[in-house]
Amino acid sequence: AKQKKKTGTKGTELSARARTHLLRAQCNDAYWHGVFGGLYSPHLRTECWRELIRAEALMNGARNRRGSIAIEKLDFDADGCEEIYVTSRELAALIKPDDGATIAMLDFRPTAIAAVNSLRRRPEAYHGRLSETANSDGGGVASIHDRVRVKEPGLEKLLRYDKWPRHCFRVFLFPEDKQQADCVDIRLGENPSIAGGTYDVDLSSDGVVKCAITDDSGTAGSRLRVEKIFSFAPGDDRVRIHCRINIKQDGSQAVRCRCGVENVLNLLAPDAPDRYFEASSGRHSMNWNGIARDVCIRAVDEWQNFEAEISAPGAEETWIVPIETVSESEEGFERVYQGSQIMSVWRAEISAGGEWSCEISLDMAKAHA
Repeated sequence: AKQKKKTGTKGTELSARARTHLLRAQCNDAYWHGVFGGLYSPHLRTECWRELIRAEALMNGARNRRGSIAIEKLDFDADGCEEIYVTSRELAALIKPDDGATIAMLDFRPTAIAAVNSLRRRPEAYHGRLSETANSDGGGVASIHDRVRVKEPGLEKLLRYDKWPRHCFRVFLFPEDKQQADCVDIRLGENPSIAGGTYDVDLSSDGVVKCAITDDSGTAGSRLRVEKIFSFAPGDDRVRIHCRINIKQDGSQAVRCRCGVENVLNLLAPDAPDRYFEASSGRHSMNWNGIARDVCIRAVDEWQNFEAEISAPGAEETWIVPIETVSESEEGFERVYQGSQIMSVWRAEISAGGEWSCEISLDMAKAHA
């Protein structure tokens, strides 16, 4: 009886602490646009995420024993489609089969980091005023209500709109002649079914998640079948997510294309000295826009005590593209860094009736003890 009372007291204390974190996450500024940036301000979203991660980690602590992985199939976000929710002491990952079998949420619990914390760039009603002002000849006098204020010139050039939500492990199959500049301008011409279609899911007893889709839009009646096999390996204050991608085709001719696997990370500060990319070419700020010849890229956030390493054996290049939005605040139009697109790119040649595969891993850990 004494033991039960002690356990109950501990459970009550955990629930109370979790409830406090949950209530802290209800700060309304990050849930809507607002005159001060609101949803478009990553630091506001981050603090809400951080409190939710802490609350969930407390409540899941008992079932997530050290080294174990829990996998559930449920409609996590109440959108009418089932997701796959993977948790451990170190990790929470949400796989969305209906959106290209991508990881839409990725939390590193030891330091309460929401690694996937970007925005899909969408048209806003006020973007029209910015474009009109940039294209006008300056004639006439604008009233105080129509005047457009900008924090820097040329913001209209950043008005790009995404085809897909900014998640991790999205597969792009696109023509061989496409380059990093096409990725920047969102004109890769990727296969939409494979990038964002609905994948079938098979959950194995060993904690492996298999997702597959078949696309019939190929030439001469050929079909492509793409399979993504996820595995998760937690450790002490670190975790590895590994994804193997198998592509099969049943056509009579070889298929040549480029395969890109997109991961999106947001370490908040685009030019702070304590957040950076590491590649063979040296250290780069988070707003780096360029090409790395490396198969391994490291992103470090010393302030939040977090690092992520993306390893893609055999990849030809890694394309880094900053994701920047243009939003309107009380001080005028401004550029806001929403994270970086990190795309590992291979040249794929799939023989007639053949198969091609690649592998990519995402390791998350503390940046320092």
